[in-house]
Amino acid sequence: MPKIVLTTDETLSSDYCFIVPLFFVPIGVLKEEEFFKTSKFTQEQWKLLALCWRHNFYWIKDLEKEYLYKTKWIKRKGLEIMTNYTLRKVEPYLKLMEEGINPLDYEKKNK
Repeated sequence: MPKIVLTTDETLSSDYCFIVPLFFVPIGVLKEEEFFKTSKFTQEQWKLLALCWRHNFYWIKDLEKEYLYKTKWIKRKGLEIMTNYTLRKVEPYLKLMEEGINPLDYEKKNK
């Protein structure tokens, strides 16, 4: 399995973009291979996913403003409320991922 190297590169947050990690999907010649599953994530992969989402959350408000500036006020406000709600709900999971912990397993063990 390839190694993932994480760095605390401060320039990542200055890049105005949305990062979407892609997972392996077996198609074509590789159709007999196994799908990539979060149950097999390493600590480093959880940290990488958290890093990507932390970056996305950093920019989400600016992206909303840029792409929705011509829409009606009520639509913008509705999306803003949904975004804030989502960010609050995701935060505990994101903190676990930053520690390299599978948030789905953690939740099951602590119920």
